[in-house]
Amino acid sequence: MSSKRIILLNGPINSGKDVLGEHLAKTLPNATTMMFKDSLYDWAAAMASLPKEVFIPLASERKTKELPCQLLPKNPKDFTRHYTPREWLIYVSEEVIKPRLGKDFFGMQSRNKMFANFSDYDTVIFTDCGFAEEVLCLTSFYEEQALLLQIYRPGYEFGPKDSRGYVNVDKVKTVKIQNDSTLEAFLTKGLDIINYWEEFSK
Repeated sequence: MSSKRIILLNGPINSGKDVLGEHLAKTLPNATTMMFKDSLYDWAAAMASLPKEVFIPLASERKTKELPCQLLPKNPKDFTRHYTPREWLIYVSEEVIKPRLGKDFFGMQSRNKMFANFSDYDTVIFTDCGFAEEVLCLTSFYEEQALLLQIYRPGYEFGPKDSRGYVNVDKVKTVKIQNDSTLEAFLTKGLDIINYWEEFSK
C-alpha cells in the first residue's frame, strides 16, 4: 500500500474548494494540488481548434466562463448564440468523451498524470471532485489514504446545469465541512479535519 495521501474536495462552484486546496497545499508538508479537468481542458481546446493558453483563461475566469464565446461553436440547443466555455466543457465531457471512452476516462487520466508527474509529493489535493468514477480511479490504489471533503456553503448549490454533484463512495472516508463563517474559520476548520484524519490514520 502506498503512503501517498489523496484529498478530494467536493462542492458546488464558489463553495471554497480552490481556496481551501491552495491553503492545504501551502500548509501541509510536501503537498500539491491537481484538477481532474486538466485533461478535459486539453480535449476541449483541441476540439474548438484553440490553443490551450487561449481556452483555459476563458474557461476558468468567472467573468468569461458563463458568457457565450465567439471562438466556440454555435450551441445546437440555441443557434442564436455560441457555447459558453462552461457549456463547451460539459458538452465535450458528457456528450463526446465519456460516451466513447468511458465515465472513468478523466479519472484514469488524472491517476496516470499523478503517477508520472507528482510521484515525489506526499499529499495530492484534487480541488474539483464531482464524479464517483473519478474517485474510484484513485481510491482503488489509495483507499486507506483517501479523504473526501464535501463542502457546504449557504446560498451555493449544484444547479440544473451542473453535471457534477456531491459524491459518495463506499470505503472512502467522507467528511462534511461547512463554509458558513469567515474565510479564516473555514480554512482553519479544513486544516483541523486533515490533521485529525492524519493522526487517526496512524
